[in-house]
Formats: sequence, C-alpha cells, structure tokens
Amino acid sequence: MKRAGQVVVFKFPQTNLENKKPRPALLVAQLPGHYDDWLISMISSRTHQYIEGLDEHIGPDSPDFIKSGLKVESIIRVARLVVVSEDILTGTIGEISPERLTKIKDNLSLWIKTGKVNMSLPDERSADDESRMTVEKPELESISQKDDKTDAGD
Repeated sequence: MKRAGQVVVFKFPQTNLENKKPRPALLVAQLPGHYDDWLISMISSRTHQYIEGLDEHIGPDSPDFIKSGLKVESIIRVARLVVVSEDILTGTIGEISPERLTKIKDNLSLWIKTGKVNMSLPDERSADDESRMTVEKPELESISQKDDKTDAGD
C-alpha cells in the first residue's frame, strides 16, 4: 500500500509529454474518491533548477537522505506535478520525513493560493549552496511567463 511521503519510480513526462524516462517522484497525496490515484511531484538531480521557497533540497547532509532512497543530491520539484494511477508506479525506493512532507505541502498550498513562493521558511542548505541555487523573484516570474508561453504551444 502506497502512502504520502514515499519516493517511487515513475516515467515522468516532459511538459510536451515526450521523452518519458524513469525517475524518482514523491507521493504528495492520494486523491479523494474511489480510485487509487496519486498526486506526485518530480524529483531531479539538476539542483540548478531549484526555486527557493517552493522546491525542496535533499542531499547527503539531510537527516532523511539515506531513508529517501535517493542516490545523489536532489531537488523535489514541488510545482512539477502529475496525477497517476497507483498501478503504474513501478516501485518504492524510500521515503522522506513527515516534517519535509509537511513543508512541501505548505509550499505547494501557498503557491496555488497566492501565486507566491514561501520566502520565510528556513532552508537546510549552506550559504555556498544558497548563492548557487537561489532564483530571485523577478527571474522566477519571467521563468513562469516563459513556461506559460511554451506550454501553451504544446
């Protein structure tokens, strides 16, 4: 039985629905209703794509890294979501801490409600990582607008 917070393997599609490849994904929440459908979030090792206040960093120094089953430093891409049937999830490799899952859900909720990211929550990354991975708000808005134009043509 699957549960929120587990890390699974899923052939996550690109936004144009092409180039599906197996990658880790986070079970965020089971959908209500009579189906075994899950809201899942993509996990990526491309740490430069991190969006501060929205995405969640997990690395070897994280208390739940080993339990997550991830092999390398990764970013849980909170806004990269898909709904899938439990039947097509190929396996569970680990899980994140309940505290991390709560933070992810809080960030997702704030972003959906307001269109803003949560800049007030502390992050476990070091100052060196901060300068390398931070996306400023104006840049974030331009990225979102660019993604909107790109997605509209797909």
